[in-house]
Amino acid sequence: NYIRWGLPLALLAVVGAAEIIGAVLLLIPRYALYGATILGALMVGAVGIHLIHGEYGSIVPPLMLLGTSALVGWARRCHALLRLWTVFPWVPTKTCQSPD
Repeated sequence: NYIRWGLPLALLAVVGAAEIIGAVLLLIPRYALYGATILGALMVGAVGIHLIHGEYGSIVPPLMLLGTSALVGWARRCHALLRLWTVFPWVPTKTCQSPD
């Protein structure tokens, strides 16, 4: 598909590496939000490519994965906010409990 879409084949390796990194980060609770963000960005790109090339039937799988990534990111937001709060105490953490 990359050739048919006019994309360089090197992009295939970059996307594959990003998918692997995102998947590994999802497995580590402390970094799951980052993994979800990486995978979500890739899925937004996948949906965009399919829409640009008129492959409307092919957008369902990346949309489902985007939704899953968003759910994981939402579930792990407190971990990231609490870590961010230790560096920037003014960041609001309304629904999160402090580790103290």
